[in-house]
Amino acid sequence: MEKEEIIKRIDTSLNDYIIYPDSVKKTSDADFLIGKSGSKKYLFIIGDKKTCSQFKGIILSNYIIEGSKYIKRVYLTYDNMLKLRIFFPYINPIKCNKKSSFGTGDRLGLVTAAHIRAFEKKDIFPVLAQQSVRELNKILEF
Repeated sequence: MEKEEIIKRIDTSLNDYIIYPDSVKKTSDADFLIGKSGSKKYLFIIGDKKTCSQFKGIILSNYIIEGSKYIKRVYLTYDNMLKLRIFFPYINPIKCNKKSSFGTGDRLGLVTAAHIRAFEKKDIFPVLAQQSVRELNKILEF
């Protein structure tokens, strides 16, 4: 499915969620995107049962699409992030490979996406502030 088709299907299937269009990422196995309901954010996976079963969350069985594809609402946890890194190796931490770098800070993670967009097409390596797993889990508990 193309990005626009994914957004359209999710919007009609999950009208209780706000979907972030720029979050849609595709692999050969599944489509991944971020959405929220109220203040709670989730990762959604559209894929076969094998792919979806790798992540902790809830298969929204009411939303089975295209016969063998499911929509799974996945919790934003450390374990799920580690599994996501298998599908998207570029989200793994890497060594700075540019002459210039710039550090940002976003303790609550509310503007990290804007920080990333600010560095697009620039020859600067962004250093995005991260909290410890313990602190991130405390934030997710709210």
